[in-house]
Amino acid sequence: MKKTPAVKDIGFAKLDFARRARTGFGETVFGPGKTPEQMVGIFRAFRERRLPVLATRCTVEQADALAAAGVQGLEGGATVPPKENLWQENPPLYLNIKFPNLTPEQMKAFYELPYVHYLCQTDNDAAKQRREMGFCEILIGGSPDPSRLCEQLEEIEKKFPDIIEPAFFDTAKKMTALLLKK
Repeated sequence: MKKTPAVKDIGFAKLDFARRARTGFGETVFGPGKTPEQMVGIFRAFRERRLPVLATRCTVEQADALAAAGVQGLEGGATVPPKENLWQENPPLYLNIKFPNLTPEQMKAFYELPYVHYLCQTDNDAAKQRREMGFCEILIGGSPDPSRLCEQLEEIEKKFPDIIEPAFFDTAKKMTALLLKK
């Protein structure tokens, strides 16, 4: 029986098929710089192995390609909504925030918040500098009301003051403030 490698280098991306087993969280694919075809190829590779995968910062073209290929979701995971739902009048708002690596207890505390939809931690134990050690991405939101997103950020800031990464968090607050001005 041939063993599947844990990491597969496909030129434009390294696919980490062992991430879920190692960390408990699925792979997150960074959309910018990838063609729609590359995104579909990445998602197909994970789907063939029945592994969860999430794309962040996708273009409309990438989302359309994933939806057309039918590879945009896995049980319990988020899916790309149909294109007509992407442009609804009051779509739900989501925000992807980066934090420094979290402990298992901190991750559990985040998951207990009703507006946290996804959490993915990337670890690099061999890193020598803090900024290379990894990070944790958390997807929050779900309401079409921008003020609710602001409230969620404030709640996170109060509950987790020791783990807030100021640069990432300040940017998140500025983005939600812009939504309130519209």
